[in-house]
Amino acid sequence: ILKEISRYSMERGCNHVRFEICGEGNPDLYKERTQMVEFATHEAGMKIIYVSTGSMMKEELIDCLVRNASCIRISFPGISHDAYEAYSDQHNVHFTYEDAVKLVERITSKRAQYGREDELLVGVRTCIRPLNEGYYRNFLSTMGSIGVDAFQGVKVLTPEFEKHREQEMSLGTIIELAKLREDYKWL
Repeated sequence: ILKEISRYSMERGCNHVRFEICGEGNPDLYKERTQMVEFATHEAGMKIIYVSTGSMMKEELIDCLVRNASCIRISFPGISHDAYEAYSDQHNVHFTYEDAVKLVERITSKRAQYGREDELLVGVRTCIRPLNEGYYRNFLSTMGSIGVDAFQGVKVLTPEFEKHREQEMSLGTIIELAKLREDYKWL
């Protein structure tokens, strides 16, 4: 299927097809994940975008992604120890904020080891949530110091999607994010 998608796209002038692996359960758990990534990269000529919390990433998958992906983005449910614990909905695994930071460090370290700093974008994302307030600057400074290239902050939606417009950011969060926008170059 991947090869056919790539062939079809190239026949229509699209030279690089992006294959984004995220959601629909935990993508780290799919048994054939590494084979799929390698096939999509080498046989179908696709650019791999991988998005996960990384809570179940094994070393084999990390190595495969660093060697083959175009972008790895690690999602942080919260950007402090307490916020991560409060917002991560883990059932059978205990993966902490500190574990997630160490994972990002391993990814950026392996990227340097493989000489892929100019080819592999490493990013992080979080939702703008009440318990993250006051931690954005420290989080971005930490991520910048370990070599992360991109940060994405998104407004959180409620479990009841229809009520998402009712969600408001506190004035403190708005001020903090506006200040970060002004000062982003120091990070």
